[in-house]
Amino acid sequence: MKKLVFTTIAIACFSAMTFAQAPATAPSKAEMTKEEKKAMKAKQESDLQEALKGAELTAEQAQSATEIIAAAGKKSKELKDNDKLTAEEKETAKKTINEEKNAKLKELMGADKYKAYTSIRKKQKEAMEAAKTPQ
Repeated sequence: MKKLVFTTIAIACFSAMTFAQAPATAPSKAEMTKEEKKAMKAKQESDLQEALKGAELTAEQAQSATEIIAAAGKKSKELKDNDKLTAEEKETAKKTINEEKNAKLKELMGADKYKAYTSIRKKQKEAMEAAKTPQ
């Protein structure tokens, strides 16, 4: 009887300790250090410049595209910080911002260069996702 009680208590303690530990996950943006955030921002900027070069844009087109993307990013940040909107309203507004941005970029670049640009950006996104996923 003592062995059964002792075994039950030991199993309960072991289970409690196992489930009490936090799962090991990648750090979220809030948990990143300033250096990591700075490195991530630099990587994003270099990826953007690489995509613009890959789409064979002129310097003027690349500058305009960068401005369009920055303006959309600013609108998205303002939207994210707006506490008055619901999550659904934010999602709808975010889609509208992205659609406007994409329409402006397509108009600026032309259909062929825009297609090349989006293809490069998709590959970059896939590479970033692959890097995040633990092997």
